[in-house]
Amino acid sequence: MAHAVEASSGVIDIKVSDDLLEAYLIFRPGARLAPPASSDVSELLKEKNVAVDRDAMQRVTEALTECRRGSLPRGGILLSRGQPPGASKDEALVWKIEPEAGTGDTPLPLRRAKAGDLVAVLSPPEAGPPGVDVHGKPILAEPPKKLHLTLGPGLRLAEDRSIHAEADGVVLLSRQTLRLEPLVEVKAETIDAAKGLEAAGVLLVHGDPPAGAFLQAKAGIFVDGKLGTALVTSGGPLVCTQGLEGQDAEHTRIDVRGDLMSSHIFDALLKVQGNLIVAAEIHRVKASVIGELKAAEAVFSGGEIT
Repeated sequence: MAHAVEASSGVIDIKVSDDLLEAYLIFRPGARLAPPASSDVSELLKEKNVAVDRDAMQRVTEALTECRRGSLPRGGILLSRGQPPGASKDEALVWKIEPEAGTGDTPLPLRRAKAGDLVAVLSPPEAGPPGVDVHGKPILAEPPKKLHLTLGPGLRLAEDRSIHAEADGVVLLSRQTLRLEPLVEVKAETIDAAKGLEAAGVLLVHGDPPAGAFLQAKAGIFVDGKLGTALVTSGGPLVCTQGLEGQDAEHTRIDVRGDLMSSHIFDALLKVQGNLIVAAEIHRVKASVIGELKAAEAVFSGGEIT
């Protein structure tokens, strides 16, 4: 949409785009019988405060000549083009600790910290440079967005906007909350399937847990290996770097309050309060997902996801 301004002669208009970044000279059909003069254009430009450069005036002169010859210029003649404002930079969390290196295709979004470590920095919001419209007035950039981040116990925000750990643990970001959780780290072969394993914070398992294992953790479970038949309850995310391969939905039940991330999932019953993120395959899976299903490239067969 654009708004039009009529010249006194009634045969030319100036149309300015809604974003005020382009202005065009428009010739009406009556211009063929009463061609406007350059003074008409100049008067209209002055009245509507549209600045033009030498190239634009050359285009106007050529259009007026064409009009006097009885041929109306097609479309509008570009008079002026403004400068759009620059992009603003939103407030953002910049990590200073690298994530854990996993052994599979799925990364481990798990960052270890020791007391006193610099965990992250909050980059300040910055407004983009203003632009200029066709009237020579400034156009302000969209205001930057503030990051509404909550820090959990064990993390401290300094005056310089840096975030530090006050204890040893694992730093997790979930739902705009940055948390420092204690870490329980085990090798899969040490897990007794009959007894299971519970962790008050984050549980990190290296290798493939034994079949039938019961795993429970308050803040999240990370399996750097393949998770098979198991009963899993995670108060945070569940990440399986080499996939989740159950035998059937009755013996592989997964209850996750955060996101579930895996390269593939076979034969399992899932309850996911966060997002279900799968890269390659999902077969014979029954899942209830409150968040989003992020599996655009995955192959599906059997099962049901609601």
